[in-house]
Amino acid sequence: MNRIIAIYNTSNIEDVEMELSYSVPKSQEMYNRLRTHFTNISTTMEIVQHIDVYFTDNTRRTMIFINGVNQKTDLFIKKKLLAKPLWINPKTKMKICVEAPVAPMNGTIKMLRAKLRLRFIIDDKFDVEMDLARSINPTDPNMKSIKDSLFGAKDIDVGIFDELKIETEFKVHKLPNREELPLDKKNVSIDDIQRSIALINNAIELV
Repeated sequence: MNRIIAIYNTSNIEDVEMELSYSVPKSQEMYNRLRTHFTNISTTMEIVQHIDVYFTDNTRRTMIFINGVNQKTDLFIKKKLLAKPLWINPKTKMKICVEAPVAPMNGTIKMLRAKLRLRFIIDDKFDVEMDLARSINPTDPNMKSIKDSLFGAKDIDVGIFDELKIETEFKVHKLPNREELPLDKKNVSIDDIQRSIALINNAIELV
């Protein structure tokens, strides 16, 4: 854990990401209660709708939607791990990576994945992200209706998604004028990691 934190704190790469992901049982009750809990403890909630297109060369095209409408602002990304992922416990994984922009690609599509994300702004150190995701066959002729059912409904039906996942994503690299901040503000500590784990574990136990 110390090595991953050190890589993150000393990296000069703006797009470096450090996150912890948590395995959560997928159910409508779990989703509704966690959403209510995180809404109550956060300052802001953002809704993010993506369709990620994965290619065989490990690049990704992210299509961004608002209320189910394609914003035509696609991102083209290649992810690179900076260290081997660490399992903190059987249900919590820590990883650090860089998502670097790349030129638009025309390779072979490996998989499509629709993601409905709720991002809860907790504090200056990290956000909580709650994702519902579903894999889509790239050749499915009903792709538009599938997209509309995932992103267009007023009430979220957890049952039409494959997975429910929670992440805490650290964001001190995105703070304005980071280098001018004191060490405890511009760096992530083990205490910050433990605090984020406790926040998620407490939320799950409350459900």
